[in-house]
Amino acid sequence: MSSRVVIVAIALGSMLTGMAIAPLVTKVSGVALFGSVADAHTDGETGRTGKATHGAGSQATAVQVAQVEQQDFPVLISTFANVQAPETVEVNARISSQIVGIHVKDGQMVKAGDLLFSLDDRALQADLSRDEAILAKDSALLADAAIELDRARTLRDDKTGTQQAYDSALSAQQSAKATVAADQAAVEADKVSIDLTRIRAPIGGRLGEVQVTIGDLVGNSTSGTSLVSITAIDPIEVSFHLPEVHLQAFKGRLSSGVPPRVTARLSGTREVIGTGVLDFIDSAVDTATGTVLMRARFDNAEEKLWPGQYVDVDIEQTTLSKTPVIPAVAVQAGQKGNFVYRLNADDTVELRPVVVAANDGQNAAISSGLSPGDRVVTEGQLHLKAGDKARVVR
Repeated sequence: MSSRVVIVAIALGSMLTGMAIAPLVTKVSGVALFGSVADAHTDGETGRTGKATHGAGSQATAVQVAQVEQQDFPVLISTFANVQAPETVEVNARISSQIVGIHVKDGQMVKAGDLLFSLDDRALQADLSRDEAILAKDSALLADAAIELDRARTLRDDKTGTQQAYDSALSAQQSAKATVAADQAAVEADKVSIDLTRIRAPIGGRLGEVQVTIGDLVGNSTSGTSLVSITAIDPIEVSFHLPEVHLQAFKGRLSSGVPPRVTARLSGTREVIGTGVLDFIDSAVDTATGTVLMRARFDNAEEKLWPGQYVDVDIEQTTLSKTPVIPAVAVQAGQKGNFVYRLNADDTVELRPVVVAANDGQNAAISSGLSPGDRVVTEGQLHLKAGDKARVVR
């Protein structure tokens, strides 16, 4: 609207004879004085005068939804835990000798009975040969003593020999028999010593760093030095502490023959790296902390769990049977408690109060407020209020 000048002249009546007030002039851009006409205007294109209008009707809010599902929902207790090897063995030489063969590498996986090291057994082989020769000689003497005993018995029975001669033959035979037994024991001891020169894995697992090289003398001045360590990692154990208030519940589950399931997650994440079962509860509560030590056993064929590692664990305390379950992001917190945005059949929004029975961080079990098949908003809640129209998008 173009600018214009409105001139207002005020004159007094004839009662003020001879007096006049000069015209009062005011310049206003775009509006007229003394009138509430701020929204009156002339259409620049049509010349019509009318009221200004504002915007169009509101649009439906775009949201993503999930359908309420009825399913069994495990109630979990979460804590941090430490991964432990069920067995760790330090391998040592049991006889004094020199290493002549190393048959494994650092970090190698081995099975129980696998050959790890070979020691020089030449002296032991010589001892075995000597003792076997002694055994052969004494065995021949035993055979002669047995023949002499039979002869003495025959002569005694025929009255041509004496009892004293028989007794002497019997004593000689028994002495020769004892000598042969001692020789056999010496031979067996030699064989055991020779077998000890072949050092084998006592358990299956992963080797640590090999601590010796070929030519090292072991089993003597270095008898306390480990050749290598073996750590069992499949299965593997995860230990953790829980407050004593959970003791009775988990004792009951463990004694029922259906132990609670335990899930291990990479520390600080939701990435699952193993699933096991509770298999041990300590015999006493730690009075200093009010907690009890528990342990779970995990199959670990993929070696995602490593001894000494810290992980987060979820321990299944109980299971809610056939309960409504929704994504946890659908649950909103309000002044009067938890609620969700539920979509009616015509896609209008309803604010529905709910009671959350359990929440595992990804899904929430609802004990009241929702039924299977209901639709709840999982994304777009920020722009919603009760009664709004929603537009479901994928």
